[in-house]
Amino acid sequence: MESQQKSSTNPLSLHVSAIAPAGADTILLRLADRDGAMLPPAAPGAHVTLLLPGGIDRQYSLIEAGDALREYVIAVRREPNSRGGSAAVHDGLRPGSAIGVLPPRNDFPLVTDARHSVLIGGGIGITPLLSMASWLGTHGRAFDLHAAFASRPALLLADRLDRVPQARLHFDDAAGGPFPLAATIAAAPRDAHLYCCGPAAMIQDFIAMARADGRDDAAIHFEYFAPPPAAAPAGSFTVALARSGIELAVPPGKSILEVVRAAGIAAGSSCEQGTCGACEVRVIEGIPDHFDAVLSPKDKREGKSMMICCSGALSDRLVLDL
Repeated sequence: MESQQKSSTNPLSLHVSAIAPAGADTILLRLADRDGAMLPPAAPGAHVTLLLPGGIDRQYSLIEAGDALREYVIAVRREPNSRGGSAAVHDGLRPGSAIGVLPPRNDFPLVTDARHSVLIGGGIGITPLLSMASWLGTHGRAFDLHAAFASRPALLLADRLDRVPQARLHFDDAAGGPFPLAATIAAAPRDAHLYCCGPAAMIQDFIAMARADGRDDAAIHFEYFAPPPAAAPAGSFTVALARSGIELAVPPGKSILEVVRAAGIAAGSSCEQGTCGACEVRVIEGIPDHFDAVLSPKDKREGKSMMICCSGALSDRLVLDL
């Protein structure tokens, strides 16, 4: 009998069907419906949100994408300075554990009609790029995959990388330095789309080097798995909530999200660091001061939306669709 696909709008009640080692301090988890039901589809670059004990929500990129999925496959590295998410996964989840999962969301989409794609990943940042590489390979598209690690013992998901003939590995210690971002970007075809996921410093260098090489912002794609270093927005300003009909003062040191919730207004969020996109709100009037790692440079210039967990205002007043 054909299984019914799960709803794509509500949290999914899944279980951990398998856990396997995936490299240094990293595990591979397979998440499935207990009855074998089909799961909502996921495009290359998408992530899911795990609803962990203690009210912790964390986003993890899907290693496999597709329109007919019976499981979600993710890799979770135990972070030495974990805020609770990776520790909850490593210490609290076992095969058979029940887990709530929000359906896939894609803030790092693949441009599927690009003539050439260059995928650059650092450490655990290779996870969304593996789903992209799989799609590109299956559809016969030209691409390069570069995976950079501090050393060979730090290599993650080696079996997955072995399946990608285009994959090139870089180890900082063996090469005598970090991955050659500038040279890799310069060598890419001029009409290539460039993708990077990894440590914040790597992505900031990637963006700067791609722009210095004359690449169009529309061809520069990136996703942080940790927030970039940025000062908290300073200064006070006013937010007017168009739907709620109230105005609120946002004092220095407070986020819009904190002020809105203190006023009893419901507002979605997850990471609260500007990396997941869950708190994105439409801007009706005013000029946002962006501190997130989700919006593209073009989106930030246009100022039509903002992440209220971390971003502030360049104008004295913002009108938000809340």
